[in-house]
Amino acid sequence: MVFYEYGDQMFTVYMCKTNDDVKQKDRMDGGASKVDSIEIGATKQKVDIWEIESPTQAAYFQTYFTVDDDYYTIWGRIDQEDFVEIIENLTY
Repeated sequence: MVFYEYGDQMFTVYMCKTNDDVKQKDRMDGGASKVDSIEIGATKQKVDIWEIESPTQAAYFQTYFTVDDDYYTIWGRIDQEDFVEIIENLTY
């Protein structure tokens, strides 16, 4: 897990290897709603952007995707526009 600061906001990148024996599932606490579908950088891989609302904290945004045998989840309590810009500009 890697934490990044973006201005005065924070987001997290979680990475793990996937294999046939392990099925990775995200548990989205609170109410989750899809707010956007975008493409990642030069690869044009399509991902969904989710807003997850929490009764005790500010809402956050999340996306997840796989690259070869690697699984990525990225989330953060940052502005939606900033989150989308970060995801659109990912390179790998």
